[in-house]
Amino acid sequence: MRLGAAAAEPVQGGTHPPPDGWPPDATTDARGGFAFAALPAGEDVWLDVRDDRFALATVRVPAADSGPVRIALEPPRILEGRVTAADTGRAVAGVRVGAVVGSLTSQSQRITNVTSTADAAVGAPRVEFDTVSGPDGKFRLLLPPNGPYRVYVNAPEGSPCLSVDRWLAWEDGKAGHELSIALPVGRVVRGVMKDDAGQPVAGGWVMYQPACGNREVPRGVLTGRDAPARTGADGAFALAVPPGPGWLEGWGPAPDYRLAAYDPWPCPQCQKDASRTFEHARVRLEAGADPSGGKGVPLTLRRGESVRVEAIGTDGKPVTSGVAVCRSVVQPLRNRVTRPLLIREGSGELPGCVPDRVYPVALLDPVGLAGAVAEVRVGDKPVVKLEPCGAAEVRLVDSAGRPLAGVMAEAWLALDCDRAANARAGTQGRWLVDQSWFDPKHHLPRPVTDAAGRATLRALVPGAEYVVVLTVHKRVYTSAAVRVRPGETERLPDIVAVFAGSWETQPRQGAGPEDD
Repeated sequence: MRLGAAAAEPVQGGTHPPPDGWPPDATTDARGGFAFAALPAGEDVWLDVRDDRFALATVRVPAADSGPVRIALEPPRILEGRVTAADTGRAVAGVRVGAVVGSLTSQSQRITNVTSTADAAVGAPRVEFDTVSGPDGKFRLLLPPNGPYRVYVNAPEGSPCLSVDRWLAWEDGKAGHELSIALPVGRVVRGVMKDDAGQPVAGGWVMYQPACGNREVPRGVLTGRDAPARTGADGAFALAVPPGPGWLEGWGPAPDYRLAAYDPWPCPQCQKDASRTFEHARVRLEAGADPSGGKGVPLTLRRGESVRVEAIGTDGKPVTSGVAVCRSVVQPLRNRVTRPLLIREGSGELPGCVPDRVYPVALLDPVGLAGAVAEVRVGDKPVVKLEPCGAAEVRLVDSAGRPLAGVMAEAWLALDCDRAANARAGTQGRWLVDQSWFDPKHHLPRPVTDAAGRATLRALVPGAEYVVVLTVHKRVYTSAAVRVRPGETERLPDIVAVFAGSWETQPRQGAGPEDD
């Protein structure tokens, strides 16, 4: 399945051949033994074990392990079903059916892993398993034993069928589960993504958000990042959307483009809470079978300027390998999750900038344990000297003062959005950035409180402001904000988790983390 940084994880039931040089599948012998020859030395190996008599098993074999691998298989879990169109009852072929294992938190963590760094992606356990419906609409999926499962049913591109999801709780002792899905029908919106020079943009992302007051969205229909479309070589896209008004949002394949807007934008669902968003294009969709009148919806991306930033380590030499984050540069489809920008051999690029704006950035050398915060403008040639990282220590106790052990702690960096050059800092709002998004080396897996209830969060960017977030029984507790000093450990006041028969609401100290 994986060899070091390489992966071959085909959909179940597919006929895709493995990559050139990939070891062929192995079959166990009468004693259950198997072997793979000529694997690369010094690399972790991930294995899939598939057999209808057992649940799917996914196993990581660390490079340091030299003994035989022992795998205990559990009773089978097979999901079968059929996908049809709700209006005609006919089978829908080519539907991608994916089961994501675990809670929403674990699913979000998986997305963070695969979008932060290559090392984090390779080291993350596999939680998503896919198949495709056949000509008769039927599908079959072998699942691992550890539910619950969120089943995504994504209609093929160009189909008017809308995508849906279903939560599935597996009954103990049950080997199989039947799931029939009737996909509601919407309208297909077609368009072309181009840049401001009129050239098509291939590999871009497009998603739909229903407008406030649109009551025509069927229950359970996926919108937003759960049902996106990708632009082709000619920039064209086709996306099935629900009836009623809404918005198309687009991102280029790289963060080289300006933002669609720089002012706070009302929430499309409630129209009340205004906040910054970071898509590269946004177009209003009115109700109707074809809101473009047959012309296709245009999504125009405007290229920005890149600013080169030089990073100098604590030894006075260029930083060999580091990372920078800016609140305005986000992951495609994850409008509030920062996209790490690489620093190599002492320099990195901040893309998508426009003149007369200020861009706050945080820089980190996770190996040399040094960092800094800076402000960048088009036309500048910033040279940023990094200082030793700091740390924060927090203690979690209950209402009686007893320590709470085994609770994950998260470090969230407060980073301002970009602003007009003549505006005061903070006028565009201070946003929280989960450090695991750009520093999985120290924050994945997350630190947990010890027997004394203490957790220490390391490799924090000096000069930056942080809060520490802990979640106990689905209640979020946030520390007071602290500004990190170079090379020092900040000891925060105790966080008290209140328990009195049921978990009670406790006012947060400072802002809580944002939804990604």
